[in-house]
Amino acid sequence: MCFFSLLISSLSLAYDAADKYQLQWITDDSQSAEFVKARIVINTTAERVWKVIRNPNHYSDWTTQVVAKTPSVQPGEPIEFWVDLNECCGKTYSSEMISVVDDDVHALAWEQNMGFGIHTQRWQFIIPSADGQSVTYYTGLKIPNPFGSTLNFFGTMKKLKIFLDGFSKALKEKSEFGLLATEEFRLEDESEKNRVRTRGLNW
Repeated sequence: MCFFSLLISSLSLAYDAADKYQLQWITDDSQSAEFVKARIVINTTAERVWKVIRNPNHYSDWTTQVVAKTPSVQPGEPIEFWVDLNECCGKTYSSEMISVVDDDVHALAWEQNMGFGIHTQRWQFIIPSADGQSVTYYTGLKIPNPFGSTLNFFGTMKKLKIFLDGFSKALKEKSEFGLLATEEFRLEDESEKNRVRTRGLNW
């Protein structure tokens, strides 16, 4: 029984979002004018990171780079973005559609219809380490040609890469320390203040 449990566990670890959705263009080291991507190791559990990723409406609570709004995090639901690409006219607006919400392999994706049968793809997913104490977070944005090459020519893809890197670092900080740590520090601080007040009353 123990052998079969270990076998099932190892198979589940081997079957991740990259395998299920053929996202090797994000996980490998390839480069293209059609996509940008980022990855980062986050030292906490998959459940904690996934809870943050899966809640786009609260992205603006922990990063100034993006505001996202959606009525429901479900496939087929619309999602709106205001993204900071360091443009002269403020945040760039984008209206998209959620395409994948997969709790089993911790994958979230949305897409934008650019016309002519061309759709962008923005993916976020995590792959847990073998010991479950950390995850590798992957994100990628694919904009097929001719739009990808055009945006690359004008430097927009470089700005998108900077955005993805910054978003990944902010996600790492949020997931590893987050509001829980802040609340703990606040409670410790309040507890210390209460101890000082108590000592003052006893003087």
